[in-house]
Amino acid sequence: MTEDSSIFLDWVVQRLKQLNSTVEADVLAMFIEGVENPDEVEDYVVGYLGDSKAVKEFVREFLQKRSDFRNRKLHAVKDDLSSARGAPISGNTSGGFSAVQGRKKKNKGARLVVDGSCLGFRATSDPNRVNQGEIETVALSPGQKR
Repeated sequence: MTEDSSIFLDWVVQRLKQLNSTVEADVLAMFIEGVENPDEVEDYVVGYLGDSKAVKEFVREFLQKRSDFRNRKLHAVKDDLSSARGAPISGNTSGGFSAVQGRKKKNKGARLVVDGSCLGFRATSDPNRVNQGEIETVALSPGQKR
């Protein structure tokens, strides 16, 4: 946690304790700081602290300060483009190109023949099964077409 974020959270905790001393201000502050949607932030704060003018004012101040804090944080992280920097050196020094090799046929080697009975297969049909024979079809009457 950076110094700016701890200052911001301390301010939120202090304001929450001013509005309602019975609420666990540090837990609520950490929770609402993570909620992205401003409407949801307002719903949570109003749900815990009640609907009053002071609570609405706190929500407005909280959202404004959080937005300012996040913008400062983003500007601090951005790269400084005012100076030239070299690209990171990779292990490939051939100008970004690599040699392509032709496909080689895989050597399949000797195949192992496994007895089908080991796997539960049989080449013959079940002796208890009656052969079904040909598929029976219904003869069409002289006036019907397929």
